Amino acid sequence: MKRFTWWTLPLAAALVFGLLTADLAMAAKPEGEAKAKKPKGEKGGGEIRGEYAILASECNLTPEQKQELADRLKASKEAMAQWQKENGEKAKDLQAKMKAAKEAGNKEEAKRIGQELKTLMQERERLHQQNMDAVYGMLTAEQKAKWNGFKLYRQAMMRYKKLDLSEDQTAKIRALADETAKGVDPADRKAAKQAMMTLAEKVETGVLTPEQREKMPQKRAKKGREAGVEG
Repeated sequence: MKRFTWWTLPLAAALVFGLLTADLAMAAKPEGEAKAKKPKGEKGGGEIRGEYAILASECNLTPEQKQELADRLKASKEAMAQWQKENGEKAKDLQAKMKAAKEAGNKEEAKRIGQELKTLMQERERLHQQNMDAVYGMLTAEQKAKWNGFKLYRQAMMRYKKLDLSEDQTAKIRALADETAKGVDPADRKAAKQAMMTLAEKVETGVLTPEQREKMPQKRAKKGREAGVEG
């Protein structure tokens, strides 16, 4: 779980209150991603939106799986609403007190209150993680592989979104992402990060053109440093 410092907690708390009934990791849709629609004639599934709708599409969930997913989303929303009912006001109060302590220059008090707020937020994160584990657990091994590959592919496309990739390059990146994601446990952040690094190396050495590689941010930064030394 991400570590918070006393001075970053107000921002984190504000995020919590802005999305109190939403799933933090799965509610947001990627840029340009249209809302997935249920095909005509397909029954069940309930309200599956955002990232979950993408998961349902990418993994070709069966009608039974879609219904199970919808049921889990409903239960998760209810759990988050209950958390808000029991802890919302307390969290707002802690947030206000921490802000006041910070403005007064009382770092120790702000840190103490921040830790209390962090503990409260951790319970919400635990509820969220339980839901995520349940959703991931309902997938078959093949579906898990597809989803892991898609997530890796999407990260890569964000990394190279300014390079005007061709359709052929995009297809190659998707294939490389699927290959690289095999056997990677998405819950293992270190392994997931290494997978992205491995994919980036494969893409930048075997898919991008020399002109595209020159446009990469790290290339431009390196040139800037070299120019500074020469000057």
